[in-house]
This record gives sequence, structure tokens and C-alpha cells, in this order.
Amino acid sequence: NGGFGVIFPNNSSRKSLFVQNLSTGRLLVRYSSSLPTTGSYNIVLKGGAAIADGLGASWSDALYSGPVSVTGWDASTPIQYISWEL
Repeated sequence: NGGFGVIFPNNSSRKSLFVQNLSTGRLLVRYSSSLPTTGSYNIVLKGGAAIADGLGASWSDALYSGPVSVTGWDASTPIQYISWEL
């Protein structure tokens, strides 16, 4: 995926969620339907050395059922990530 915005809507049936950064830039994650900013985010996932090299940081959560949004730290670096929920 390469978009920014809400990646998970509110889901009271969610058992877990996962996000891994596939880009080289930092990926901001926010527990909210509001877009994260460099001044308002919950988690920052570091990028890999190359696109989709498997070295980008990942994050999972087995408790939170609310919305989750993402964006890149800086607009000049395209974001790529993989995400799923159960």
C-alpha cells in the first residue's frame, strides 16, 4: 500500500492489527481517524535501507479496536507499507 490516511477503521471485532514500513523514510502511525503530523503521532516506524528490503520497522497491537491512520514523516519520500487486521 502507498496511501496515507485511515488504514483501519473502527472495528470492535478486531483481534489484532499489523503494519510494516516498506519505504526508506519514516512512517507515522496514529491511533485516530485524523492524519498524523510530525507533532501528533503515537508511533514512528523507521524505514529500511532500500524499498521493500524487509528491514523497515513493524508494529502490531492486539488490544486496540479504534481507527488507525498513517502518513510519511516528510512529503518528499513516498510511503509504502503492508498492513492487515484479524
